[in-house]
Amino acid sequence: MGDIAKHTPGPWMAEPTSATGGAIERVRCTHPTHPHVADVAHRPSAMAPGNWESPDAVAETEANACLIAAAPELLDALLRCVQRLEGDWEATQEVGAARAAIAKATGGAK
Repeated sequence: MGDIAKHTPGPWMAEPTSATGGAIERVRCTHPTHPHVADVAHRPSAMAPGNWESPDAVAETEANACLIAAAPELLDALLRCVQRLEGDWEATQEVGAARAAIAKATGGAK
């Protein structure tokens, strides 16, 4: 399944980091052999614009990082679902949407 992927293999983990020892400044996505896959910067929340320290801003940063950290497993699961549903006329729209998401994740959608 994972042979089309050129990304760092999973699993990835989301780990809050803080330069000040206080509020979370970013969430780093890591892998056991690649200690720095991605950083998700802490910023004002879309739900609380301009407020860096709101609980919504921290929660949104952590949620974004968790979604990114789950990406390798999500891609693999989606590839397996498409393989299983291939040819199922009742799942045509879902398979099409899944293929579009796979193309986006693997750099095929430009």
